[in-house]
Amino acid sequence: MSPNMAEWEEWVIVPADVHKKDRVGFRSYWNKFLSAQLFNKVKQANHLKDWEKWNVKYVNNKLAFTGHHKKNLRAGEKGEVNQTNVLEAWELWQVIPKRRR
Repeated sequence: MSPNMAEWEEWVIVPADVHKKDRVGFRSYWNKFLSAQLFNKVKQANHLKDWEKWNVKYVNNKLAFTGHHKKNLRAGEKGEVNQTNVLEAWELWQVIPKRRR
């Protein structure tokens, strides 16, 4: 994590389904939600509907997030975030508690 990370670069994980504890949404600083799109893309949406809900899976003390299209959220090698069919190191996330300001 960069010490230069700005407040608008943080995401808050929110519950997305009262019946499924392992389903979350990602809310941005701008009050938008990370949305799983077609063709392995992601974008921000104004709502928390099916495409904005992510299933959580624990793998080796990290988290994997699978979207509506059964693809895993991924940190791309050039800094982009997208989705993929594989589940390897690039698709595993460490959740860091929100920084106090």
